[in-house]
Amino acid sequence: TPSNSSAASDVYKRQLLYEKIGQDEMAKDYFVRAIIINNNYMEGYYNLGLWYYKKAKYTEAMINFKRALSITQENVDLYVSLINCYIKFFRRHSAKHR
Repeated sequence: TPSNSSAASDVYKRQLLYEKIGQDEMAKDYFVRAIIINNNYMEGYYNLGLWYYKKAKYTEAMINFKRALSITQENVDLYVSLINCYIKFFRRHSAKHR
């Protein structure tokens, strides 16, 4: 609904502020809050995926990138992020099995 999109957007903007000042965990909490408010909020899933990617939590990142792609297929950055995530994930797992 429009009000949910607006509320999710407000929460998302707050998250960006926390991220800029180096409050990673608070930023993650606000990504999750934005998604709870509007479970079709692509930016929330995308940025939560990026958050996990930066923490080298590739499985969680892939889940969030795929959820964002289920909402929109028109964002090239989503595809690039998902591909990069797969590459990192498979490199890590192939290195463990050497």
